[in-house]
Amino acid sequence: MLYASTSSRALRYGVVLLAMAVALGLSPALPSYGHTDRAAAPAVDPPPVDPPPPADPPPAEPEPPPAAPPPGDPPLPDEPPPAEPAPSAVIDLDASPAAIGEGDEETEITVTASLPEGTAALSEDVTVSVSAAGGGDNPASAGDYTPIETFDITIPAGKTSGQATFTLTVTDDNTVEGDETITITGTTATAAITAVNSTGLTIEDNDASPDEITLTASPDAVNEDDEPTEITVTAAFPRDSAVLSEDVTVS
Repeated sequence: MLYASTSSRALRYGVVLLAMAVALGLSPALPSYGHTDRAAAPAVDPPPVDPPPPADPPPAEPEPPPAAPPPGDPPLPDEPPPAEPAPSAVIDLDASPAAIGEGDEETEITVTASLPEGTAALSEDVTVSVSAAGGGDNPASAGDYTPIETFDITIPAGKTSGQATFTLTVTDDNTVEGDETITITGTTATAAITAVNSTGLTIEDNDASPDEITLTASPDAVNEDDEPTEITVTAAFPRDSAVLSEDVTVS
C-alpha cells in the first residue's frame, strides 16, 4: 500500500507541474518519480524558424533646391543664338533684242533681271530700278534715240527672274558714227543683293563712210593779165553721201 500511495502522489505532482508548464507556455519533460514501466519520451527539436527578410534600404534624401540668387538685379535671360546671315547674290540684266538698226522703226525691248544659274530664289520680292543712257567705248548721244524713262523690274519671292519692256526709237541721221551703245543699268534696295550687273544695247549705224573726196576751185579760170586772184578750193564728199562724225583734213 505504501508503494501505491507514493506513486499516486508522484502522479498528482507531475500533473500539477504539467498544468503550470502549460499555463506558462513551457514544455518541460515530465519528471519521473518512483518506479514506472513507461520509457521517457524523446526530446523533440523545435521546427526551424526562417530568418526575417532583409529590411528595405531607407529612401534617398531629396536633393536640396537650387540656391536663390543673391539680391540685386534680376538675372538676364539667355541670349538667342545669332541669326544666320541672309544669302547674298547678284542680279544680271539682259536685253532682247540686243541690237537695233539705225533705220529701224520703233522697237520693243525686253529687259530681264535674273539671279545667276544655281542661285536659290529669295523669300522676298526684289525690285530693280532700271535706267538707260549712252555708255561703252562708243556711247550713243542724246540725239541718237528718244529718252528712256526709268522703270522697275520685280523678281517675285520664290522666283529667280522678272521682266519689263520699253519702246526704243532711234534717229536715222546721215552721219557716219559707227555702232553706238546704250548701257542699261540697275539698282536695288534689297540687302541680299550685292550687285546688279549691267547690259548693253547696240544701235547699228546704217551710214557708209564715203570712199572719195572731190576738190573744186572757184573761180576755176583766170586771165594772164588779171590782177592777183583769190582762189577758193573746196573738198567735198560725193552728193548724198554720209557725213563723218570727225574732222577730215586734206593736205
